[in-house]
Amino acid sequence: MSWVVALAAIALGVLLLKAIFDPDTNIYKCPNCGLTIAKNTPSCRRCGTGISW
Repeated sequence: MSWVVALAAIALGVLLLKAIFDPDTNIYKCPNCGLTIAKNTPSCRRCGTGISW
């Protein structure tokens, strides 16, 4: 069971590193609370702030 957790942690780490170092990855954050959001999201799921793109 612990090997499954270790494998999942490694996979998440690889995806995180790709997102950080890949120049084509665009990460958008809510200007109010900082939640990571998808582009063209009309409002933040956490705080409800309307976002104009």
